[in-house]
Amino acid sequence: MYEVVSGLLEVFSAMFQGYCLQYFFGSFLESRIRNRRTGGLAAAVLYGVLRLGMGLILPKGYMSFWVFIRLAVILCIVSVAVLVFYKAIGKITLFLGVTFIAASEMSFFLAHMFFELGNHLFRLWDWCLEKGYILSLNYPQIVGTTIIFNQILLHAVGAALLYFTMRKIVSNYREKDYAVHRTELLFILTPGLTGLMVCTLLRITIDTAENCRRHYMTDIRH
Repeated sequence: MYEVVSGLLEVFSAMFQGYCLQYFFGSFLESRIRNRRTGGLAAAVLYGVLRLGMGLILPKGYMSFWVFIRLAVILCIVSVAVLVFYKAIGKITLFLGVTFIAASEMSFFLAHMFFELGNHLFRLWDWCLEKGYILSLNYPQIVGTTIIFNQILLHAVGAALLYFTMRKIVSNYREKDYAVHRTELLFILTPGLTGLMVCTLLRITIDTAENCRRHYMTDIRH
C-alpha cells in the first residue's frame, strides 16, 4: 500500500511542478503553440515525464557530488521544456529558470520540515502503546497510516508552497515586457541563487549527519 501511494504522490508532484512551470514561464514568455492551453499542458507533461525519469535514473540520497549532478539535470530538464514550447530569448529566461528551480528546491526543503514534525507522531504512538491506550494488534496499522499521512503532507505542503510562490512572483513582477540588462539580471538573480545554494548546503549537511548517525548506530550494534 505504501509503495503504491508513494508512487502516485511522486507522479502528482512531478506533474504539478510541470503545471507550475508552464504557469510561471507562460506568464512571461510567448508560447510557440497558438493554443495557449494546449501548449501549457504539453509543457507540463513533458517536464513531469522528464522529472520522473530523472528520479528513476539518478541514485537516491544527497551526497555532495550527486546533489550538483541532480541540479544540473534539473536545469537541463527546465531548459528543454522551455525551449521546446516557448520563445525563450533574452536574459529574462535565465532569471525565470533559476528562480523556478530555487523555489522548487526551497518548497521541497520547507515541506520536509513539516514531514519531520509529523514524525513525532510515532513517539506518541509508542507512548500510547506503553500505556496501554493502543492495542499491539492495531499498532502496525496505525504506524502504516501515519507513514502514508506524512507522505501526503510532504507533497501537499511542497506543492502549495511552490504554487503560491510562483503566483506571488508573477503578481509582483508587473513589467513583464521590460528589457533586462546585465546589471539588473545580476540583481534579480541573487535571491534565487542564494536560496538555491543554501538549500543545497542544507541537504548535504542533513545527509552527512544522517550517514554519521547510521554508522554510529551500526558500530554500537557490533
